[in-house]
Amino acid sequence: MMDTISLNKTQDDMDIYKLNNLRADFLSINTAILCIYLVIGVLGNSIVFYIYKFCITKNRSDRFFIPYLAVSDALSCVVGSGFGIALNVLPIRFPGNALCKGLWFVTKWSTLVSALMLLLIAIERYKKVCRPFGHQMTPVGKQLSMVILFVVSAGLTFPSIFFHGEISFPARGYPHLTGNYRNSSIHIIIFVS
Repeated sequence: MMDTISLNKTQDDMDIYKLNNLRADFLSINTAILCIYLVIGVLGNSIVFYIYKFCITKNRSDRFFIPYLAVSDALSCVVGSGFGIALNVLPIRFPGNALCKGLWFVTKWSTLVSALMLLLIAIERYKKVCRPFGHQMTPVGKQLSMVILFVVSAGLTFPSIFFHGEISFPARGYPHLTGNYRNSSIHIIIFVS
């Protein structure tokens, strides 16, 4: 009896690995593109950060937001592309609901931080160009706006934790297996009687 259970478990493991590899092979082009995004994004944003933080030394107040934008974009590239690669390589065997929710949150948060930071840069530039004699952003105001930006982004991204996670499904062709899919959108099913 014990040998039958261990034999079935081994067969199930082999079937899971086989299904995982079939799906990963199907997603291999997407994985390659994500790897290119990862390399270009990290390299490009690292260069921007280095130049704006260490090479340009005069009048740094004009470029206050640029290094932060580069770090936020690099974080988006690392977490978003890395998470996408992990989902492509382990589409069925990806470990854990909490990890899935956490990585979706960080990916969306860092992307929203970058987008809102571009809006903040646009507002600062508008004030400098169109209202040069009006009230300008002070260094303390810029730092405070960054803190507000991080908090607002976290607040707007927090609900995504409830809309992402694992969904179980029966594996086609393997009735004895149930797979898990990482949900990336909300699905609402309404039954009318």
